[in-house]
Amino acid sequence: MLFSRVALCHALLAWSAVAKPILTNDNRIEWKPCEFEDDGKGDGPLECGNLTVPLDYTNPESDNRFIVELLRSRAIKSPSRGSVLLNFGGPGSDGVKGIRFDSSSLHNGTGKTLTFSCFDTADERNNFYQWPYLATRGPASWDEFEIDIAWTWAFEQTFSNQCLRRNEDSQIGEVIGTTFVARDMIQIVDALGEDGLLRFLGFSYGSILGVTVAAMFPDRIDRMVLDGVANAFNYYNTASIDGDGALFVDAAYHAILAECIMAGPPSCPLAEIFVYVTEYENYTISDKVQVIQQLLEMTFQRLHRSPIVYGLTIIHPIYVLILRDALIEQRYATNFELTKSLQFLMMNMEEGLPYVIETIKKVVKGRAEESGDDNESFDGIHCGDKSGPHARLETFQEVKSRAWQAIGVTQVWVFRVGSFFTGCAKWPFGSKEKFDTNILLRDGGIKTRFPILFTGPTYDTRTSIHSAGNMSTYFDNSRVLEVKGYGHCTGKQDSECHTKATNEYFLNGILPEDGTVCGIDGPLFEPAEHSTQPAAEERLNQDLALAGRTVWEGRQGNLWNTTSTYQRHGRHLIAP
Repeated sequence: MLFSRVALCHALLAWSAVAKPILTNDNRIEWKPCEFEDDGKGDGPLECGNLTVPLDYTNPESDNRFIVELLRSRAIKSPSRGSVLLNFGGPGSDGVKGIRFDSSSLHNGTGKTLTFSCFDTADERNNFYQWPYLATRGPASWDEFEIDIAWTWAFEQTFSNQCLRRNEDSQIGEVIGTTFVARDMIQIVDALGEDGLLRFLGFSYGSILGVTVAAMFPDRIDRMVLDGVANAFNYYNTASIDGDGALFVDAAYHAILAECIMAGPPSCPLAEIFVYVTEYENYTISDKVQVIQQLLEMTFQRLHRSPIVYGLTIIHPIYVLILRDALIEQRYATNFELTKSLQFLMMNMEEGLPYVIETIKKVVKGRAEESGDDNESFDGIHCGDKSGPHARLETFQEVKSRAWQAIGVTQVWVFRVGSFFTGCAKWPFGSKEKFDTNILLRDGGIKTRFPILFTGPTYDTRTSIHSAGNMSTYFDNSRVLEVKGYGHCTGKQDSECHTKATNEYFLNGILPEDGTVCGIDGPLFEPAEHSTQPAAEERLNQDLALAGRTVWEGRQGNLWNTTSTYQRHGRHLIAP
């Protein structure tokens, strides 16, 4: 995802514009100097602006309005061919954290309007999440599977009750839904005073937002790239996030370990065992993958029975799962760091425990920064969006039945499926305007003004390439561009092929040929001193700083735009 974004940022420089201040009425943007000091990493001074939109689109008689707060940095190239709005996912993700700005300054400058929260204080939130029942998460055997589901179900009910207690008299849970955000986006497009057309790049949940706005306003779509595509039918109509997201988890785990074995040490320390143990000399790659999987399972079981104390730290069996899952998802640490830490645990090497602890801290910190810890907007949006007979579950028997069905989808993450099916099962709120997925079933597909480009990696473990193909069938002339890569959304690894294809689409309106599959440019495993994973993110941040951006405070999370963007809860980013 990072590299594709970098490439698109270069493309956006050609598209980008210095938005002209429009000083007419409350549906136009007035740009002015911001009242806080930026960190100087953007190109030129920051400007802020507001856009007033309806708080509740289902009540046109209401005078209640919502102020979208925007922040922008002027682009370095002009003239413009239009603005591009971006959404980094979530829902409710903080796009501010994706750029080279001081996030504390942005908090002070934009605030957090319409943030959905279930707790009054940070201490109350922390205390809630430290209740004893959470210690049961992650069972060690099949015998504990249903116990884990039961505790997860109990926790989710308690959590829903807490959110109801905190927000029973609040309207926020009804007005942060995806359909309202789609309408807000059109308001922004109109307020920019350009050609009245939407250009959009959406990642993960951003694909749900893209599908929604394209279905609601097909004649307003000029360009749309949806990366890491979720199944809209699952998202809107079931109690889970998107069960299809786990379709390729097991295949990803196997393929990554196969890459590790082929790279060998020192690039992948986990493969070192095959250098010294002659028993494995004639094993196939697939056989060796199974050996590593079995050894890691044995490591988990050993730590489960006999946890290790190192100083003030208990080496918990969950460490194995945290490191393994970060490797599968290609997130939070380099492949070398993850496989080296797993090797230390697998070989029971006490001298490596400080390294393991530091890697765990890095992964946990990355997960916390990604998910956020100061609100429950993710739950408020995606649970509130749901409707239909399968969107809520009333009994544990229903939950258990759904969970067992997931075993046919993934063995690797089978003990995580409890949260897949219980997260929204008892949610007490609903958005005022529901998206009816039947709209996607029109004969001949939805005919957008210009075709949509769906894309994603083969081994995406949160949203599957299968879902990209599924969603594409509902939009006339749309295309799917697959990348033979790993991790959630394209760009965890560089792909010049994908870069060229997305640039051609955005800049010249040229769609890739049907069935196009792009490869990745380099090895998945490199020695620690040559690892480029953090460098890819650094390049992204540098390019976004060059591109300029606008941040807006909206209903959800952060949308990037080449001039301005938005969502209904959190800050939103725009790269002008």
